[in-house]
Amino acid sequence: MAEGFRRTMTGRLVARLDEVERGVIAALTNELLGMVAPPESKQADPFAVEMGLEDLDASVDLGQLDLLGDRDPVTQRLFPDAYPDDQGAGLDFRRFTELGLRQQKAANAATVLATLERSGEKVTLTADQAMAWLTTLNDLRLSLSVRLGLVTEQDHEVLASLAEDDPNFASYQIYDFLTWLQESLVQAVSARG
Repeated sequence: MAEGFRRTMTGRLVARLDEVERGVIAALTNELLGMVAPPESKQADPFAVEMGLEDLDASVDLGQLDLLGDRDPVTQRLFPDAYPDDQGAGLDFRRFTELGLRQQKAANAATVLATLERSGEKVTLTADQAMAWLTTLNDLRLSLSVRLGLVTEQDHEVLASLAEDDPNFASYQIYDFLTWLQESLVQAVSARG
């Protein structure tokens, strides 16, 4: 059974997670990585390259990001519109920011997977790794909340009272676990060493 994150005397952030808990986090993080990873291709947006955007990899085809089409609700939640009332401005915003956001989210997810891979039951994080974990845990919670239809406090109450045989019971339990784990990490990061 998990013991949330705490700050050690040396300033490291440590949690104890059993094999099942680590497996759930790894599986969800791998799934998230598949959703957020930038596409790989040999074409780039010539205007963006000409503008010298630092986060633009010239080997990426921005057309594969599906900036215009109907997006999966989880993808939409992870990469929301900056300008919901102005489709053109929103498209420009996506065009110049989404690749960088995808790269950062993928790097954070990779950090979580790497720390889980090298850890046994004791997960130890540096301050930089903790920030990657916080971001990834938040992305995982956002993804699950979309799938569960969790928007309001009332939705939360309904989900919290689900019977064990409900198809959403396990997903909500995972959401609740990730919320608890994220809260423990926020408190550990905030604690004075």
